[in-house]
Amino acid sequence: MFLNDSEVLSIANNAGLVVLQVPPALNMSNRFYTVHPRRNDRFVKASALLKSVFGEVDFTEFHFTRHMLRHLREVGPDRFDLIRDELQAAWVARMRVFLHQVTAPVALLWMSAHAQGENATSPDLAHDPAFVTREMLNVVTPQVVGVINATASAEALALGSEGMVFSELEGNAASELLGPAAHAEAAAVLAPIVADHIRI
Repeated sequence: MFLNDSEVLSIANNAGLVVLQVPPALNMSNRFYTVHPRRNDRFVKASALLKSVFGEVDFTEFHFTRHMLRHLREVGPDRFDLIRDELQAAWVARMRVFLHQVTAPVALLWMSAHAQGENATSPDLAHDPAFVTREMLNVVTPQVVGVINATASAEALALGSEGMVFSELEGNAASELLGPAAHAEAAAVLAPIVADHIRI
């Protein structure tokens, strides 16, 4: 979405510092499936290639990328590796293009319940940034001013959604997000690099 939004790129290019939370690798159009151009978590359609790899799956049942990918992993773990590899390669390529288009300094923010992992299972499909590994970050690191580690502490995770405001219907969704304590920790680690780049 960022790559196709000229307004976002214009705002970014006029910033003193861009802080980009590391996005997951599952919400991008690729050789296997297409996502909504703005709501990238929305699954639009499967390609002929994906239908040939998972011929037994009815893709009309899916509305969100994560739901679809969870199902495909259950149906065919070995075949699923093809999709994950594609998504990881696409993530690196799109990130490099985005970082090339942004002329302002960019800091990548790793904000997750899990530390950066050596493989795609940490964090895995259930936890963002899904499928992004340390090796992938290393590829794009030369284009940024730093990768800021804001892995949530055990104490922040234990507080969960405490302090969040949400309706009863939004409870399940809220429970899957990092809460205010994790955001406070992220702000604390971001403060020095923001101070270095923005003089008030």
